[in-house]
Formats: sequence, structure tokens, C-alpha cells
Amino acid sequence: MSALDRAMPPLRCFPGWRLGATAVLVALFGVLATSAVRAQDDGWLEIDSDLPMDPALRIGVLENGVRYAVMPHAFPPDRVSMRLLVAVGSRDERDEERGMAHYLEHMAFRGTAAYPRGSLAPALARLGMAPGPDSTAFTSYDHTIYHLELPGSSAELLDTGLAVFREFATSITFDPNLIDLERPVILNEKSIRNTPQARELEGNRTFLFPTAREARRNPIGLALTVGRFQREDFVRFYDAWYRPERLGIIVAGDVDADAVVERIRESFGSVEARAPAPETPTDLVTRQLTTSRFGLHREEGIPGIAFVLQRAEYRPREPFTRETRRQALLRALGFDLFQRRMGQIARRPESALASPDAGISNPVRDWELRSFEASGGIDNWRELLAEMELELRRALEHGFTAEELRQSKAGFRAFYQELALTADTRESYQLAGELVGVLLQGAPFATPATIRDEYLPLVEAATLEDCFEAFREAWGAGPSHVFIGTHPAFSAEAVEVERVLAESATRAVEPPEEREAVAFAYTEFGDAGTLRRQQHLEDLDVRISEFENRVRLNFKRTEFDRGFVGVNLRVGSGLRSMPVRGLNYFANAAFSGGGLGRHPASELQGIFAGRNISMGFSVQGDAFEFSARTSREDLLFCLQVMAAYLTDPGFRPEGLGDARASIGSMYQSLATSPGGDILANLEFVLSGGDGRFGVPDAVQVYGRSHEELRAWLQPQFSDGPVEVAIVGDVPWEDVREAMAATLGALPARGPMEPAPNRSVRFPADNPVMHLPSGSSVQASFALAFPVPDMVDIRVGRRLAFLADVLNENLRVALREELGATYTLSVRFVHHDGFEGLSYLLVTADVLPAHLDRLPGILLAQVNRLRNQGIDADLFERVRQPYLRAREDSKRTNGYWLGTVLSAAQQYPEDLAAARDRDADSAAITAAELQALAQRYLEPPAAFVFVAEPAAANPAPAR
Repeated sequence: MSALDRAMPPLRCFPGWRLGATAVLVALFGVLATSAVRAQDDGWLEIDSDLPMDPALRIGVLENGVRYAVMPHAFPPDRVSMRLLVAVGSRDERDEERGMAHYLEHMAFRGTAAYPRGSLAPALARLGMAPGPDSTAFTSYDHTIYHLELPGSSAELLDTGLAVFREFATSITFDPNLIDLERPVILNEKSIRNTPQARELEGNRTFLFPTAREARRNPIGLALTVGRFQREDFVRFYDAWYRPERLGIIVAGDVDADAVVERIRESFGSVEARAPAPETPTDLVTRQLTTSRFGLHREEGIPGIAFVLQRAEYRPREPFTRETRRQALLRALGFDLFQRRMGQIARRPESALASPDAGISNPVRDWELRSFEASGGIDNWRELLAEMELELRRALEHGFTAEELRQSKAGFRAFYQELALTADTRESYQLAGELVGVLLQGAPFATPATIRDEYLPLVEAATLEDCFEAFREAWGAGPSHVFIGTHPAFSAEAVEVERVLAESATRAVEPPEEREAVAFAYTEFGDAGTLRRQQHLEDLDVRISEFENRVRLNFKRTEFDRGFVGVNLRVGSGLRSMPVRGLNYFANAAFSGGGLGRHPASELQGIFAGRNISMGFSVQGDAFEFSARTSREDLLFCLQVMAAYLTDPGFRPEGLGDARASIGSMYQSLATSPGGDILANLEFVLSGGDGRFGVPDAVQVYGRSHEELRAWLQPQFSDGPVEVAIVGDVPWEDVREAMAATLGALPARGPMEPAPNRSVRFPADNPVMHLPSGSSVQASFALAFPVPDMVDIRVGRRLAFLADVLNENLRVALREELGATYTLSVRFVHHDGFEGLSYLLVTADVLPAHLDRLPGILLAQVNRLRNQGIDADLFERVRQPYLRAREDSKRTNGYWLGTVLSAAQQYPEDLAAARDRDADSAAITAAELQALAQRYLEPPAAFVFVAEPAAANPAPAR
């Protein structure tokens, strides 16, 4: 999240739903950040704003041109986030260099003068930084960024981080052998990112801006150019672009800013250019927009059809004054109003719209795009397109209603208040991300309180006419460009699409109906409940209690998320009682859209407006779960909503279009990823064909109904055992009172019996499963080692540690030494509520040419662990990040809520596990891990799944 993003609230309406498109709203600094004419040729933009900067920020430029931004921040304590920003990206590449900036970023981790031949990752791991989460990099169109998350804030660690960044900036060695080893990794990554969704997005960009460098310079590059790069090509590009005036150092965290600035000066002040400055491409900014009105992209992997109505405008940078902020806010409100309305319309059973998404973005430099997108079925594409045209025209002709503006203002107001309230508990990595915008894009960096005080008056002053005019001005006049992303089954030509739009345009549109605000109907649940037992566990500072109606409550007060509270409610038996295959996927997608008995989901949008609450529902293995994050002030309302869902769920078919779109996206992702079929089938096979596991066929999910959902959920909601966990910045007295008035006041619940034995057995026969790959060029491989008798959390910790050890061994063997994969994962999987279904899982996407070598490599690494154990260095470089991650997790509400307290009374062992977690984790030995490897990593017992392009073997029935 950048400083630009935090100035514009995401839309919130129904709990768990976020209406805003991806940057579809105008971020208040959006044009400044991403649509700007650079002030210099060195890739940076200077801040041009009258918004006061955060006085704690230290920002400057060394004599040689290296820039820096240092932000002291005490949360989390003793942690520091560092970034090396290089102002070069794919947009700067010549034709024969496409993909060079990204490939070069990979080579930085392959070897530098001080860290040759892949020795950097082990060196950082010994300090507590895991490859990937804590040391990684990313290449965009206009910059390359390297990340380090330091496990402490000592001077030694800061010096190490700066030394690593200096190595990246000045001393990458470009060993020819390592270049060749990394080449298939790049091609592997390219294949993985080459999804139908990505191709559709690129197709629209190319359609709108045919001459833009962004349309011809995807950071991943071309297979042809990537396949040709040699050492001299890297050196030439590196020396030209990695020069002092294009470097930026960012440090955010528990540091002394002045001391860090001095360390940056000592480390980077002597960096010199190694070659003449490169010439800025003459076509860096396009002035050419498409001359066609219609663009079409057909993809087998797109399940239905999506229309995008859009308008682009050239908008170079302008000073960021109070007036430009006011205009940007009004436009943001206008698009928020339209998006909220489209969200309500899409939930109507008669609507053809699914997943409507509207707003403003910056897809190429100096251009702003206003768009309105919606998807649906190919069979009713005409109705979909006509409805989009009509509703957009209704907004442009008649504007919005007073109630719509009330809801939108309330949402913005709540956002700015939350921004200021949570300022002290922002994570350092978030601040580091915001500072990228400060250095690279000239974004102002104000305190959250300043942003609140600046924008709240603008929100309050905004009128309906202001927002209406801003929306119309932003959209503009004349016909829109239309882009269509669809399955090849869509056969209509542009002339027919034009005819549908023309016919729709002849229909008169009435003004939107003005509605009154609706009060929440569920505020009384009976006499306040009383606690029949309560206990304060002083060592954990946790309260365990139970109301007279058998509703159980677990609570811990924290200040990890200032002013906010996490709530988790578990009821019933979840997946264990599912009566028909696929109903859990249907429930996850469709239940929330059914609303409440006295409030359809469209009404709930208005009721939730201005409330700082987001809520979700999901089917877990052993319970149905409502989860929420809410402000301290809205806790009572949050619990009222949860009580309402238990006592009067709506089960309406509203929002079914969005639910089906969500389900369709899941199947699209599975169908087009190399390991999609493996993921869909793996647990179905491991469980011996138990229909509660694995991903069912689409017809099994689409065929489910709200009537089936009601028959499954309502009896358990009405009488099932309830356990509530609340963690956050709220006093116990407030929690007790709010619970007593809501869930504690409900009729008595059924007793919470010990979980029944739902044992799942691995099948005795485990032949190699051959499945089709969703990629035409990528294969996928999975290996599952059964752990049928894992019931002890102590063993579970060691199995998770063992998975990390095997992951590190395979990372070195498969990626560093063979260059076979970009995606590799080894993890331990355990299912609460189902004894016996635990396993160690290895997955990797690879090029098919490497498949034959994989079994031998995997067998060698497994046998190494079984027979030779773990050498001291490997053990330590896995142990340090493992312990660091566990330490960090304790400073989050998520750990206490989800891991410790969500089911602490159903599973009392979770409390015992929290007590001995630190000591037991630190006590893990290499000998214990070897013993577990000998017990469970038995190659003959493993289940093997292979997915190859155009594989002849069909997938098993699901």
C-alpha cells in the first residue's frame, strides 16, 4: 500500500464485501503518483504539494545523487524494513533488452562480489531472514525494488542490510554459468504469469494504447530475448542504469533516523557511475490513443464474457494543491456512488450484471483511464451490455440520491478516522511501501492525522451536485471504447455489439429512486445474559468464560491494532456434517449475499455505511465460522450482526450472479494453472474418495441451492454450540456487556460435546496419478507423504520445521543448482476435526524437460534427511527464520484469535500450546527432525501427482 492508496478509502458495504475495483476509485494522489511528467532525466519526481510532510521523515539526496527516505516507527518493536529502489524498469529497455531489468534483479541474488554463487540467501537466513518473505525483489515498468525485512534493529543488522544493497547496486558478478542456470527459472516464471487474466489485461492495454511502451514492455520480457542474454548484455545494462542518481534507500522501523542517514551516507556516499548515463527513450510517453471503438480478446480460459466501457484522457502532472485534492476527492466520491449503486443492482435476481467494477486508474504513464466493467454469461450478453449502458447513462443524466451520498460520505469518514486511529500500529513494511511513492513519484507523505484533518472537511462540504458534476466531467462525453474479454464461444461481431448499444441508448432512463435510510432491525435479543463461569489465565492474560445459555467466550486485550478488535464466532460442526458434495463451496460464495430475514443484502450496504467493520463467513472443517475486524466503537453492532445471522439468516438468491462469478473465477484459475488439476484432486485422492475433500466438479457446485443451504445451516445456527473469541484494543467490561446483550441473550444452545472421531484413512493403493496441466508449456509435480497419526501439537511443530528443512534443500537443488522451478513449496498440512488426514506436501511447477530428473532429486534429498540427518549450518539457517516468524506472529491479533482462542474451550490443548510454544520451538533438535523423516518420509508410502501438458490420462472423477 502506497501513500497514494492510504489517502483514498476502500469501499465497504456488506460485511466481507469490498465494492471498490482495483484502484477504480480515484486515489487522492493518483494522478500525481502514476500519471506524471518526470522533473528530471534520472527517473524521479520531486514533491510538488502544499500538504505538510510528516516531520518524523528524513528525506534527502547525497552529493552523488543517491536518494534516501528514513522513517522511524516503533511498531513492531525491534524490526526494520529496508528497500533499495532503482529507477529503472522494463519501460527503459531497448527492443533487444526486453526482460533485462527483471532478469538482472534475479541475478543480484545469484551472486555478487561479497556473496558469490548463491551464498547470499543462506547468509541472510542465518540472521533470521527467510528467502522470499524477508529477502526478495520486484521489477515494474519504471522501477526495480529490493526488499529486506530485518529481524532486529541493531547497528550490525542495519550495516549488513546496507552492505547487501550496496552489493546489489555495484557488485553483481553475472557469472555466465549462473546466467544459464537462471534462464529456465525466468522462463518458468514467465509461463506461470502468462494466465488468461494477464493476457486479457495486456490485450486491453494494447487495444487502448497501441504505441505505449507499457503495452510492449511487460517486465517479464520475451522468451526470445530472455533466451539470448549473455554476460556482456547484463554488464552493459547494469553499468548504464544502476548508477548513483538512480538509487534510493528506504528504511522504516525501530531506528534512530539521524543515525541511519549517517550510515547511508557512509555506505553509499562513495558510489560512482560506471558508464555514461543512458539516453531517455524518445517514446517514453505516448500521445496516441486507439482509433478503434471495439477491442476483442478471446480466451479458452475465460469462462463467460466481460465488457469494459472505458474512456482515456491524457493528464500530465499538476501541483498537488488543496483545490486539486478537492477535485480528486469529488471524483472519488462520484465513482464511489456509482460503484455502490452497481453493487446493489448486481444483487437483484433479475440483473444480468456480475462483479461490476468501476473507477479510475493509470495504466500507462500520463494517461488516466475511467472504466466500468461487468461480467456475465455469453447466452445473455445482450442483456448484460444493455444494462451496463443504461445504468451508466442513468448516472450521467440524473446523478445520485441523498441516501447514496450519505452512505458514501459515511464510508469515507470512517476510513479517515481509522487511518488516524491506527497510525501508531502500522507495520514498518507498509511505511516502506509508502516511501517508494515518495522517492519515485513525488508523493507527499503526511501523517494520518494530517490526512484526516485535511480531507474530512472536504468530505463534509461535498454536495450531490458537486459529486454529480465531478463524475460527469471525469467520464466525459461521446461514445466509450468497448473492450470484450470472452470465451471463443462468443461469436458476435463488432457491428452487433454496436447495435445493442445503439438500441439501448434509445431507451429513456428514469432518475434513481430516492430511498430513506434503514435502521438495523436486530438490536434486541432478550434479557441480557449472565456469565455462569469465568476465569482469568494470568500467564496468558486471557479470559475464558461461558454464559448461562452455553455460549462460550474467550478474550484477550491487545494493542497490536490500535482501536480495533478481531472477532471470531464458531458454530456447529462445519464440513464434518456436509450432506452433499460441493455445498461448502456454494456456501462460501453465496451465503453472505442472502442477507438477513429483515434485511436483503442491498439494505445491509446502507446499514453498514460508516461502520468500521468487515465480516466474512466460511465453512471450516469442524465448524461454521464468522470472522470480523471492527472498531472498538462498533463491537456491539458487530455482535448484533452475528447474532442476527444465527437467528434469522436470509437465504435469498440475491447476489447469486456474483457468487457464480466468484466460483467461476476459481475454476478458471484451476483450469489454467499447471497444477490446477492436482490441487483439485489431491485431497479427494488422499482421503480415499471422501466427497468432503478436494474440489468438486463445477456442476456439483453450480447445482446447489439456497434451499439445500438452509437445510444444512439453519438447524446448526439455531441450536449448535457457539464459541466466540474476541481479541483487540477493548476493555473486558465492554466485551462482557456487548456479549451479554447479544449472543449471551440468545436461547440456550446445545452442549459442546467432545468432537466426534471423524477419522479419514489414506488409501492403501497409491499409484502415480497422471493429470493434464492447465498450461501448454508448464508441468506440475506434487508429492504427499502421509502422517496418519499426528495428534500432538509438539509433533506438528517439528513436522512444520521439517517441511522448512526439506524446502531449503529442494530450493538449493531444484532452483539454485538445476534452475528447474520458480514455484516450490513444502508444507505440513493438518485438518482440525478430521483425524488421520495430515501430510507433508511438496509441490513445484517445472518445465516438462525437468520432469524426468525430479524423482531422483527428490529421492536423494529425502534419503539425505533420513540417513544423514541435518548438518548444523542447514539446521541453523532454517531455525532462525522459523523462530523469528513465530516471534513476530505473537504480536498480531491474528495469532491470538485464530491459533489460540478461536476454539480454546473446544480444544483446551490450544491454550497449553500457547504456553509452551516458545520454549518448545526453541528446543527442537536436528535429531528429532531426522527421526520424523525416518518415520514419515518413506518414498514407497508417498502419493505422487504429475500434471503434463496435453497429458493423455484423464483426471479421476471428482
